[in-house]
Amino acid sequence: MAARSLVLVASLAIACACGGGAGRAPADAGVDAPPAIEGPPLSGSVTADVTSVSMTETDGTTSDVRLELAITNGTPTAVNNAGVVNAHVFLGNAGFNVSLARVPADPLAPILSGETRALAFEGRVVSLSVCTSSVRATPNPHRGLVTFGVTVVTEVSGVAFTGVPVDVTCPEAVPDAGVAIPCTQSVASACASPGMPGQFNIHCSPTWDDAVADTFYCGTAVTDIVYGCEGYDRRSSSPGGGAAAFFYDYYYGRGSGELVAVIARTSATTEICAGGPPTGFVLPICTDPPQTKPGCPPGDRDGGAAEVRSSPGDGP
Repeated sequence: MAARSLVLVASLAIACACGGGAGRAPADAGVDAPPAIEGPPLSGSVTADVTSVSMTETDGTTSDVRLELAITNGTPTAVNNAGVVNAHVFLGNAGFNVSLARVPADPLAPILSGETRALAFEGRVVSLSVCTSSVRATPNPHRGLVTFGVTVVTEVSGVAFTGVPVDVTCPEAVPDAGVAIPCTQSVASACASPGMPGQFNIHCSPTWDDAVADTFYCGTAVTDIVYGCEGYDRRSSSPGGGAAAFFYDYYYGRGSGELVAVIARTSATTEICAGGPPTGFVLPICTDPPQTKPGCPPGDRDGGAAEVRSSPGDGP
């Protein structure tokens, strides 16, 4: 990936905005935490280059993201702290948060004056389903599917990168596409289930119009995303990310707008039909960009959501 270079000018703009020492620089692993001024003002500049951003999508609920930077210290004093904040993967206008940590997580040795240091950060983002069957039919990696934004910070200053291209690695096949998953009960029975207290339970909206207008998850940390699929519209809800994440996927008929199936999907790439047709349900390929919490106020949409089709039809 071609480097995208910007200069961290030693204006102390970010540090001053932090209130002159109220914050701290990223500790050890460089996890999201803006740095503050430590020591006298510095002259010169610190240059940050984004050397690569990659995302590996799986058939699970999360994708792995890796960011590689090169930081050159042009100041006469060592740079003791460097990290990243506000990392997002963008699919269209929708931004999805990535919590990055430096790897390895050992304490950062000072970046000496005149030194260029390579740093790497890794994290996870919710699966964006960009690896469609047509994409998987072409060699990895893939460009143009998503972009990346991040702010690089040191105790000197900081700079934001936007629109950085991402190299996406997709699985070689779609093992469950076209395979019917057996359903042990109807959608009505699944939706009528009382659920378990304190657990993340099934939450059904009977029609697609109800789903995109639903405010049930507004103001919560629940991931709530809607997609367009082949013959269906899908709503996916999850209590959170990470290795233990799972989703409930609600599939609505594109022509009728009625809820057809509820699929429980785990990070182990296992799908279980919680409710659906007696003959089972064939998982479709979902190709449209996801939109987050469409029924919620704009500030509660995980970085913003594009307009969602309010009525089912014969769209793409």
